[in-house]
Amino acid sequence: MKDRRLIEETFPVREVSEESAREKNIRHGHISTLHIWWARRPLASSRATAYAALVPPPADAEEWQKQRQFIVELSKWENSLNPHILEKARRDIYQAHAARLTRELGRPVSVEDIEAGRVPPPRVLDPFAGGGAIPLEALRLGCETHASDYNPVAVLILKATLEYPQKYGRPFEGMPAHLVGARRAAPGQTDDPQMALDLDVGTQRAAPIGATGRGATGWSPLQEAVKYWGDWVLEQARKELAAFYLSPLPPSPSPLSSVYRLGRWVTGVRGHGLQVFGDMGNTFIVPQSDGIKGLRDSSW
Repeated sequence: MKDRRLIEETFPVREVSEESAREKNIRHGHISTLHIWWARRPLASSRATAYAALVPPPADAEEWQKQRQFIVELSKWENSLNPHILEKARRDIYQAHAARLTRELGRPVSVEDIEAGRVPPPRVLDPFAGGGAIPLEALRLGCETHASDYNPVAVLILKATLEYPQKYGRPFEGMPAHLVGARRAAPGQTDDPQMALDLDVGTQRAAPIGATGRGATGWSPLQEAVKYWGDWVLEQARKELAAFYLSPLPPSPSPLSSVYRLGRWVTGVRGHGLQVFGDMGNTFIVPQSDGIKGLRDSSW
C-alpha cells in the first residue's frame, strides 16, 4: 500500500499564497521581529504545507473540499493560535501517523498512544532551518521537530524561537530567585511557588506550541527573564555611555543659570523678559521662557 500524502496530489496554492503575502505586513507577535533573516519562509505556507505533508489525500471530491477549506483556515494568521483549529490539525496528523505505525509495527496504535508518549509522534527534520518558520510550525502541529543550520546566527535564532520557549516558557525547577519573586508578585498567582510549579508543570505533559500559551496560571518565566535582563543591560549601558550624551537641563534657581550646550557649559543671563546666551564669542538673545527651550537656533 502506497503511503501517499495530501500535498503530493493537491493543495490550495492560490489561497495559501494570498495568506502568505498578507503576513508580510504583520509585525506584532511575528517571529520575523526577533531577528532579520534572509529568505524567511512565511508561517502561513509553512504551517499549511507541514499539515498537507503529514495527512493522507482525500478519498473523494467532497472530502477534498472540506480539507481544502480547512487548510485555508489553518494558514490564516489569526488562526495561528486558535486552539480548536490547531487541535483538529494535530488530531488529523496523529490519526494518519497512528495508521502508518499500525501497518509498520503490526499492532494497533491509537492517537491516545501518541499523546501519552507510548509511541513517538511524527518526526520532522529541517536541515537548513534558517529563520525557523518550518520547524516552528511543525512544533505547533505536535511533531517531534529537529532543526539545524550551518550559520551560527541562524542557530541562535532557532534556539530563541524553538528551544527556549519550550524549556523556559513555564515555571521550572531551579528558577532564579528574581523569577520566583516576580512570580509571587504577579497578579492571580499563588503565594506557594511549589504549588504553582505543580499546577503548571507537575500535572501537565509538555504541550505543543499554541496549546496552552503561558501555562496554567498565565505567567511566563522566560518573558520575565527577558524583561529583567533587558532592564539590566539598559542600566549598564546608561552608566557606561552617560559621559558621551547631553545631560538633561539642570534646574535654574538663580538669574545666573548653567546650560549645557554641545558638551560645553555656557552662562544664561536673565533680565527684562530676555535671556542672553553667550559662548565662544557668539551671543543669542531670545524671549525668556523655560530655559533653553525658547531657543530655535540651528547651532543649538
